[in-house]
Amino acid sequence: MRLGLRKHWKIWLSAFLCGLLIVVCLGYRYRGHVSAAFGWISDETGGITMAVLVILLTLVGLIYAVFCLILPILVYCGLRDLRRRTAEIEKTMQTFAGKLRGH
Repeated sequence: MRLGLRKHWKIWLSAFLCGLLIVVCLGYRYRGHVSAAFGWISDETGGITMAVLVILLTLVGLIYAVFCLILPILVYCGLRDLRRRTAEIEKTMQTFAGKLRGH
């Protein structure tokens, strides 16, 4: 697993930077809407501190939800690789066991 991360670190870094750039561009483009929404949230929650807490908790909840949706797929892909490697180990063990019995 670590070898894959080391092998494709440039791809992951560029994907992260592209995503960050998109978020910054959208934030800049819609800054008036974001400001108005923040004003509305601060009015509804009773203050700036509570508005920031509500926004942070919402973002944490969204990250958690995405993680819960993505994690099972990643685990499945990892188990598929684990099954393949276990089958290779089993094949190698059977080969050596046959050679030892033949000796």
